[in-house]
Amino acid sequence: EHFVLAEAFFELMIVGALVLLAWSDRPSFAAVGSAGALIALAGLTRYVGVLVIAPVLIYVLVRRMGWARVTVLLAAFVIPIGAYSYWAGQSSGDYGVTGKNGFFLYGRVASFADCAEFEVPRELQRFCFEIPPSERPVSRGVWGLEPELTGFNIRKLFNAPEANAKLLRFSLLAIRNQPLGYAGAVAKDVWRFYEPIPPQAKEHNVRTWRFPRTLEEVDAHPFVVANQGGPPPELGFDNSFRIDSGLSGFMRSYQNVIYAQGLILILMTALG
Repeated sequence: EHFVLAEAFFELMIVGALVLLAWSDRPSFAAVGSAGALIALAGLTRYVGVLVIAPVLIYVLVRRMGWARVTVLLAAFVIPIGAYSYWAGQSSGDYGVTGKNGFFLYGRVASFADCAEFEVPRELQRFCFEIPPSERPVSRGVWGLEPELTGFNIRKLFNAPEANAKLLRFSLLAIRNQPLGYAGAVAKDVWRFYEPIPPQAKEHNVRTWRFPRTLEEVDAHPFVVANQGGPPPELGFDNSFRIDSGLSGFMRSYQNVIYAQGLILILMTALG
C-alpha cells in the first residue's frame, strides 16, 4: 500500500505544479511560488521528484518570465527541502533529504563497477564486487545484492554509522571512472520500459501488483503462508481466508491484456 499512497500524492503534486506554471503565459508570483513548493513536496514524497526542478527551471527561463519569478521558484523549492534536511539532521545526524542514497546508488553501479579499472582507496575496497561484471546477474537494485556478489551482507550495514557515506563515495568513484558503464546501465533500464513485451517480462517485482488467483502465486512471506493468508489465531479473528476465483481471474485476465504497451510509451514520449 505504500506504493499506492506515495504515487498518488507524488503525481498530484507534480501535475499541480505544471498546471500552475503552464496555465497562463505569465503566471503570478503566487502561482510560481506554489509550483516550486509543490515540486519540493513531491521530492520529499519520492526523492526522484527533486529532479523535476531542472526542466521546470529551464521552462521558466525559456519563456522569459523574468528573474524575479526564477528567484521565487527556486526559493519556494529550496526552503522546504532545506527545512526538512535540517530537521532530519537534528534527529539523525545525517543532513539531507535521504540518508540512504549511497545504498541505492551502490545498487545501481552493481551492474558495471569493476575495481580493476580504477584505483580504490583502502577503506572502500571492501565494497568491490567479488564477481566480474560479465558474470553478474541482472541488477535488481540494492535489495537484490546477495553476499555471493558483494562478499558481505549489505542488509547488516543498513544502520551502520558512515556506511551510507562510504557506499556513496564508492559509487561516485565508479561512475566517474566508468562513465560509459553508468550511461549504459541507465540506458538499458530506460529502454526496458519501451520494450514491446508484457510488464512481467520487464520487471521482476511486477508480480507484486498482479491479482493472485491462488495464495501460492503470491510468493508470500513465510508468516503469511503459515497462517494461510489469514490473521494469526492469537488475535481472535476469523481465520478463514479465500480468494474469489471469479473476481481474481477476471482481474488477472484484464492485467494480461490492458497495460501500457512499449510502442505506446514511445509515441507518448515523442509527442511530449
